[in-house]
Amino acid sequence: MTMLVASGQWLELLGEPAALIAHPGAIVVAANMRFGAVLRREPAALIGTGLPSLIDAGDLSHLSDSDAGPVEATLRIAGTNGVPGTAWHCDFGPMHAGHRLLRLLPARDADALQGEVAELQQKLAWFREAIDKVGHSVVIFDQQGRLVLCNKFYRDGYRSGDRVLPADIALEGKTYRELMELRVRYRLHKEFADDPDRFIEDRVRRFEDGTDCITYLATGAVVRSQYRRLADGVHVYIGTDISELVDKEQQQRATELAYRTKSQFLANMSHELRTPLNAIIGFSQLIRDASAGPVDARYRSYADDIHAAGQHLLDLINDILDLSKIEVGRMALREELVDIADVVRKCGRLVQASAREKGQGLEWELSPDLPYLRADELRLKQILLNLLSNAIKFTPQGGCIRIAAASRPDGAVVLSVADNGIGMRSEDIVTALTPFQQIDRGLSRGRDGTGLGLPLAKTLAELHGATFDVESRPGIGTTVVIAMPPVRTVHGDSPRHGRP
Repeated sequence: MTMLVASGQWLELLGEPAALIAHPGAIVVAANMRFGAVLRREPAALIGTGLPSLIDAGDLSHLSDSDAGPVEATLRIAGTNGVPGTAWHCDFGPMHAGHRLLRLLPARDADALQGEVAELQQKLAWFREAIDKVGHSVVIFDQQGRLVLCNKFYRDGYRSGDRVLPADIALEGKTYRELMELRVRYRLHKEFADDPDRFIEDRVRRFEDGTDCITYLATGAVVRSQYRRLADGVHVYIGTDISELVDKEQQQRATELAYRTKSQFLANMSHELRTPLNAIIGFSQLIRDASAGPVDARYRSYADDIHAAGQHLLDLINDILDLSKIEVGRMALREELVDIADVVRKCGRLVQASAREKGQGLEWELSPDLPYLRADELRLKQILLNLLSNAIKFTPQGGCIRIAAASRPDGAVVLSVADNGIGMRSEDIVTALTPFQQIDRGLSRGRDGTGLGLPLAKTLAELHGATFDVESRPGIGTTVVIAMPPVRTVHGDSPRHGRP
């Protein structure tokens, strides 16, 4: 009795319905509460009951065999009050001292199992179709490193060009090393062509360590190879064709190199030309001004032409040098605290004589609350003078040029130069902003210019982080608006007013 009570207490520790069965006769000698709940009886009431009386069907004679091995069977527990019994998977432990431990596990219905299998097969089919649709090689290896699943993209990699595997060679079941040996045998790779063993060992090591790499195929394709290992030891390989990306990157690098080489050449050439050109300008000025003695009027006129042409060429060279410095990243702003109102007035005074000669009016509007700017004053003057020179050049006699500076609520300072000159079409604006390009139309035809004034002004403005917008209409005029970013604003007191 003591042994049976101890057995009952021990059975309660099990997580499933369980009973201790004695042989011969398959008599219940102990049962836990879960076992009693299945039989709809108290565990104590089951003791001494033969197991055959508790089931609807099934031959239990084999349970009495002297063989001590475990036995498994699916039995239906007898129902009560006309209620059908429930099928259970019965796990009979090995025979020990004439007793077996019986554990009940829910039996799986054959139709339900078949449905689950069909559902899993459908999901697997969807998964196969999905990975076949992606533009990458996808391969799954089991814990032993054997290929269990791969998509069409990966299979096609073995059967492309003139380096193909025979059609009857199966990839499934092969280890990763065997796959690499096949790739070497059929010369599918460029790298390590002179040392195939090294290639195989390198790829196997990366496969095991999960180290990504770039692979160069014999077809010319470039593939990014990614190796991943899941928590249960399953390996996943993903290969992405990046050939187009690599080609674009190489083309971009070549373009950038050519661009920088051109800019460097122009910068060096401009620097070499300025020294002799300065001498030409200086000596022509001496002759023009008769600094060393009287000069014939005709030669003085020649000297004046030489001086003007030399100065024009020097301006062109300086503009080219500035653009080249910016393009190669060698121009640095010399930032200081700038009184923008003072800069506007100074630039207006410099061009006022030119405007007056053409009978043009020059107006300006300065906001009374203009702040200081942290900027390169020389470059700001260069921007404004280029814009004002363009406006004077392309505005007919009697026209008007207006320069303005104002603060925006967000702290930005806005500079604008407007004229009522010949204007431009929208497609002409693109041309005007392209270095060395000029618009040959209407009043602009035959006018002197380098084609660098507007592009250089835009580039210098953007170097300050400013926006540069051009609005123009033929016959109406042109307005250029520069918005200096709020981060360059420094509030303080400075002279603000007065006409130049």
